[in-house]
Amino acid sequence: MDPNDLRVLLPGERGIPERQHRLMHDTPPALDATDADSSGLDCLVRLIRHYNALDPHHEPTKEEEENPIFAYAWQDFTPISGAGQDEVTMQRKNAKRRLIQQLGTVVGDGKTFESYAFSSLMNRAFWSSDAWALPGTKLGFTKDKTWEEIGTFPLDYLNTVEGGSDSLIRYDCRQDATLELQAAVDRHFEPRKDSRGTWRATAIFGRKVSFVRVLYLANEIEPRPMADLATFELPFVIAGTDDDGEPANEESRETLSLVAMVRMRKEQDSTDYIRTFLPGGIPGWFKGPPKPYVNNSWKVGDPGGQRYMLIYAAFDPPDDGISEISDASEASEPRETLDLQAILAKPVPEHQSPENPTGQPVVASCTCW
Repeated sequence: MDPNDLRVLLPGERGIPERQHRLMHDTPPALDATDADSSGLDCLVRLIRHYNALDPHHEPTKEEEENPIFAYAWQDFTPISGAGQDEVTMQRKNAKRRLIQQLGTVVGDGKTFESYAFSSLMNRAFWSSDAWALPGTKLGFTKDKTWEEIGTFPLDYLNTVEGGSDSLIRYDCRQDATLELQAAVDRHFEPRKDSRGTWRATAIFGRKVSFVRVLYLANEIEPRPMADLATFELPFVIAGTDDDGEPANEESRETLSLVAMVRMRKEQDSTDYIRTFLPGGIPGWFKGPPKPYVNNSWKVGDPGGQRYMLIYAAFDPPDDGISEISDASEASEPRETLDLQAILAKPVPEHQSPENPTGQPVVASCTCW
């Protein structure tokens, strides 16, 4: 592992708080004016770092560790000053340039957030990991025209291109401005053909996912307001028995809240933008000078048919509930009083955490199953 990896510099449980702080607040260096725009990669790296901070106990898969974007997102970008500053800054810039060059074989000349995030590399080596994948149940169409289960997708569906692609929920409002997010989520769980041509119905058994991606295609004239995108309910199934002791499944729902959004550029020569949030809609912040990919030049309510990737996470809501999430840039001033551990360390209901039957607070982490 790279000696500049935060997991090497700040190992173990004791290193978690400082790792979380650096992941959320330190960013890769901006390249020179003579370099090509890097906002696409910057947004993806910031998104991954935000995820790593919110889920510090995630055990990376072999595929993730071999993903150069994932490895780069773990780098230490702590601002330095004084002797050695110029040398370290140049080293960090060169590392970023090498990564962009390396990824050229994956995304070609695109170098946009969309080209990186929707690549086969990210689908296979990130979005299809256990924290992100939405596994499903295979369905067959019987002679009496009813659906019957013919088996569940095996674990080898994880860490595959198909697993990542099929786990993306699509929220397309281009033709219907009145379509609600919850309706789009529910539609994802209806019988449909997946990328393998197999009829399936997504059904989450025995666990709840940690994070979910939504591709939001806004209506050109009437985009949804920010408040309509703050949360949704994800269905899942708990295996159990009925009063007679026979197997029976209990359906339930888990509230997921918005933790990041990326506005994807419409023109090749424009910029990708990202905003991140903590549970309850608290905006994130970063150290250093302003970043071109984080600003107040846009709103999710802007007309024009914008495209977004929305990231949701399963958190216990804060004690005061979910506040009205702001349709504005991340906070520009550091919030030194913001205690990430206190925000994330929430008691987990007993039935949701068999490994923590006491219901005592867990170390800062999203409530991931």
